[in-house]
Amino acid sequence: MERTSTNSSTYSAMSRLQTSKIKTIKTPKVITFIDKYNGFSYLSSTDEEIFREILSDDKLTMEKMQSLTYKQVKKVEDLILSNYTTGVCATEMPVVKIMDRKITSMLKAVRMTYNEDFNKALFKTVQTINNSIERMDFFYRLSNSLGFNDNTESIRAIIAKTNNSELKKKYLPQSDEWIIKDYKKFINTNINDLDNLLENPNILDEDKQLYQKLLNNFITLQKNHNKITNKLKHI
Repeated sequence: MERTSTNSSTYSAMSRLQTSKIKTIKTPKVITFIDKYNGFSYLSSTDEEIFREILSDDKLTMEKMQSLTYKQVKKVEDLILSNYTTGVCATEMPVVKIMDRKITSMLKAVRMTYNEDFNKALFKTVQTINNSIERMDFFYRLSNSLGFNDNTESIRAIIAKTNNSELKKKYLPQSDEWIIKDYKKFINTNINDLDNLLENPNILDEDKQLYQKLLNNFITLQKNHNKITNKLKHI
């Protein structure tokens, strides 16, 4: 009799535990938010299934991001950062915890400019830079070189896109020379500038270390960009 009572008590405890676990399961906040505004509607059924799984814990990990294509990462950026799919202010979006700083760089790369080939090359390049400070230095140099072509620098992007003629006249160059039309040339110019800095005897050794790292990353960018553009020529 005692054994039956013990088994019954154990079963009852396990049942309560399972019931408790079921009750605590909640739909992730970000998925609830996107569903509220029908944000998944523009995706294919395959992508929707993938993105629901990726956002199921309100987190983005490198393992998840590396399983996606460039186009899929762009869609993730649209969903959780740009809010193009929901049409509401980005600050209203529930927080998605980004578990690796490199993910932020990947999301930034896919919207850096209006040139897709350049963005794709940059997307591949930032994944090879493991040091966060080195990636930050690279983006800083890149942003300064891009000027108003940098879509991730909010003030520059607003001025470049505005229809306000007075604002454009005040801040934008009066010709269209600021618009980069040849990104191969843009990359080559940065490489040549960094080469010249490294050859300058007046540059401090500690600064040369920075310039060497920048040069290495621009060379990687150049290789990635050449692969992408050469591949397109043979299509």
